[in-house]
Amino acid sequence: MKKTAAPFLFLFLVSFFAKAQHTMPPVYEIKSDSAYWNEIDSKHWQVLEDKEGTITVARVTQLFAGDKFHFISTGIDTTVNTYWFVYKIKNVLNRESHVSLNSMCEKDDFYVKHQNGTWQHFSSGYKQSWSKKDGLKKADCIPQILQPGEELIVFQRTHNKKAGLPPYFQIAIVNTEQALLNTYVSTLDTNPVLFPVEMMMEVFYGGMLMIVF
Repeated sequence: MKKTAAPFLFLFLVSFFAKAQHTMPPVYEIKSDSAYWNEIDSKHWQVLEDKEGTITVARVTQLFAGDKFHFISTGIDTTVNTYWFVYKIKNVLNRESHVSLNSMCEKDDFYVKHQNGTWQHFSSGYKQSWSKKDGLKKADCIPQILQPGEELIVFQRTHNKKAGLPPYFQIAIVNTEQALLNTYVSTLDTNPVLFPVEMMMEVFYGGMLMIVF
């Protein structure tokens, strides 16, 4: 389920970005969305270390405009638990692109600025409480539908109990349809759900076998 940021946050962010002078990292172009996994390489995103883990999205946009984000090639502080990333994705296909923002950390928050100026907030992560998770909860990803030529700006906040980024960490987008098939449909195929009557029959026969033995 998508969540819309508070109206005052909308107004703040929209007016702020109108004044922001910081140059975005190069846009990552979605030229094909047929593959399940598409890594957004590090030249297309920047990072900011959140040493206290208390930076808000309103504050992080100020820091972004103040050139506090940097490319990972300049080094990264591995003693912190929380990081902010910023990147832009664009659909250059001549059709809709159905992709999902991917979470690879214990807790992720995605603040997405759409081309029409609206913002949305989504939560995910494999240790995020189920009630707080959005999108495909079991797959830990957030579906997005991009029209031809549409761009998104994403501020992604990651948090892990262990300091530093996980060794397997990547920023990536995944094919939404394949995420559904791999995480939900395949699971049902290999672990069929029993109907209540079937479950009752299993319990009944199990009890009978216990009596016999």
